[in-house]
Amino acid sequence: MRRARILRASILQPTLHIQDVPFHTHESASLVFVLEGTYRTSADGPAKVSSTPMVIYNPAGTTHRDSFVVLQGRFMALSLSAEVTQIVQQGSGLPKVPTTF
Repeated sequence: MRRARILRASILQPTLHIQDVPFHTHESASLVFVLEGTYRTSADGPAKVSSTPMVIYNPAGTTHRDSFVVLQGRFMALSLSAEVTQIVQQGSGLPKVPTTF
């Protein structure tokens, strides 16, 4: 994991079965880059379950229970600092709800 004042990035593999993933809240805005595996998300977007790579944006304060369908896959989690989130929102109009791309 690399840490910087503006963001935190980690490349991870799933460790919990789908039924064991608890609801949790992100205090800061985050991006999840699903690189491999079948992923289920509650975010708005074209697919709720996908086995192709996708990006999920979670605004600060998002509570969710997204997970891999089976314990196979790989993803990069990127958490943005409040400062970066504010700057990006001013220029881009980021979604107000969790969204997949």
